[in-house]
Amino acid sequence: MKCHATATFTLLLLVLSGCLPLPYEFDPMERVKEAEEEVERLGGTVVREKNFLPQINLEGCDLSDADWKKLLPLNGLIDLHLSATTFSDEDIHLLRGCPNLERLDLRFTNVTDEGVAKLRKLELEKLEFVLLNGCNVSDACVDDVLAIESLEDATFGQTHITREGFDRLKEKIDVDWLGWSTIPSEEIRQAFVALERNGVNTHSTAHAVQAGKYDQLYRQIDLEPPVGDIDTIVESANRLAADVPLHIRLWGEELLPVVKRISPIDDLFITERFTEERPFDVAALQDLNQVHARRLHADIPDLPISTLRELTNVRGLRQLQLTEQQIDPEKWAALIDAASLEGIEFVDCQFQDIAKFAACKRPIEIEFTSCDDLSDSQKKMIQDRAAPEAN
Repeated sequence: MKCHATATFTLLLLVLSGCLPLPYEFDPMERVKEAEEEVERLGGTVVREKNFLPQINLEGCDLSDADWKKLLPLNGLIDLHLSATTFSDEDIHLLRGCPNLERLDLRFTNVTDEGVAKLRKLELEKLEFVLLNGCNVSDACVDDVLAIESLEDATFGQTHITREGFDRLKEKIDVDWLGWSTIPSEEIRQAFVALERNGVNTHSTAHAVQAGKYDQLYRQIDLEPPVGDIDTIVESANRLAADVPLHIRLWGEELLPVVKRISPIDDLFITERFTEERPFDVAALQDLNQVHARRLHADIPDLPISTLRELTNVRGLRQLQLTEQQIDPEKWAALIDAASLEGIEFVDCQFQDIAKFAACKRPIEIEFTSCDDLSDSQKKMIQDRAAPEAN
């Protein structure tokens, strides 16, 4: 499971830098060492400062054989990440031994409304931020969340909390559109959980379309190696795709075979992995007629003409976005030959021999973003080539 946890807030940074004294006593050295060894055994990480552990990250770890007596209590723990684990309502009582806890990440765990009630009863007086994305929680937990007096911020994405519940929450705590989205069924929530526990980051949106009304716009998954069980990922992604429009961001080419097994895809983003020095293997972009996507964003510079042709072979393709390409008359002809394409957006692209660009046989809407080398007259010339009535 990939770890995307951030360091805790300003207080933690100040404590670590020595700018602020600790507001509590140190944990015994034996206690700190025992907890650190247990975290490492489970595959997690810690932030260690002298003789206390301000942060423990167990995101995605198998906690089935965790020795909680070795992990907790910890007086110095400020930031605890348990995302995508089997941590449940029955485990909430363990947090009583963390009186200075400020940030608690429970995303995609087995915590329910009952667990939130138990969390409130612990009376953790310094708890400021709780993440409950993907948990099986509903409006039934709202009163308990609001009763945690120290709480300032929380997230509730991919939960059963409704618009009414969200409106009540945001009256007291800092939760915005990025921190809330509702889902239609427990089956969809479980699909999100399965994806997260197999190393796939997910996102779901809910936006106001007009005053007092909300619209579930799309769900997004990020495919980037390493991931867990492929069959589970495919099954869960297809479950989401059957619900509302699905967006997939594909980092690198390694998991392209997985994308070919997911349908339909509303938006497919293909981009290079920033963590790798080697270039994107464009040879992997073959047989794209096995991919079903309405929009395709190719953020891979300087693709050869053969690969551009492959991009236009995506089934059901209506919109294509290309980034950092050199477009000459031959590549232009390959792009406009796509039977179902309705629009192309060129981002930071350069164009050669525009006067030789062939006219389209049917209208294709052309857009330009950050194509600074193009004059307005050149843009109009290209757009005219894409509009049969102007030719």
